[in-house]
Amino acid sequence: EDEVIFALSEYCNSLGKTLYVVGGVVRDCIMGKEKISFPFDFDLTSSLTLDEIERFAKMQGLKHEVKNKKLEVVALRKNDEIVYEHARMRVEEYSDKSSHNPSKICFTDLIEEDAKRRDFTVNSVYYDRHNNVIVDPFNGVKGYVSYSNTRFIVFWSKNPAPLIKHLPELKAKGITPKLGIVRVGE
Repeated sequence: EDEVIFALSEYCNSLGKTLYVVGGVVRDCIMGKEKISFPFDFDLTSSLTLDEIERFAKMQGLKHEVKNKKLEVVALRKNDEIVYEHARMRVEEYSDKSSHNPSKICFTDLIEEDAKRRDFTVNSVYYDRHNNVIVDPFNGVKGYVSYSNTRFIVFWSKNPAPLIKHLPELKAKGITPKLGIVRVGE
């Protein structure tokens, strides 16, 4: 298990918050990608404030860089090969539909609200590391079934047993995954 994700998840939990793994890592697992190439980055989200994530980085001795202060995006670096990019959960509004820069931002504690700003595919699928569950508010996984070999690799947990109880949820979405383990760096 990745020690930074574990520690950040526990830190979030101690503050009554939840850490989620999102983005390309989740997509690659759904699509059945078994190898992780380096340099590698983890996309993470939670309702941690900028101050809280910076405090965590200092406690863990991680290098950190504020990538976007307005959106509260921070890159944490374990070494030169692994980057953890944490973005605070938020709701975005755009005055110009062609813009990629939101005109209004409201931070939220609700994963469903954060998911609305994503593209409603696998990018709106979250992995809750603390509770070892997949959260898929907009059925983003179902859209990838035709592109994947229906293999879901759980690389962030040494013990996939807690995830097995969620197989009925995935099957209800038309997915019959095979569970396996890939440790980062192998």
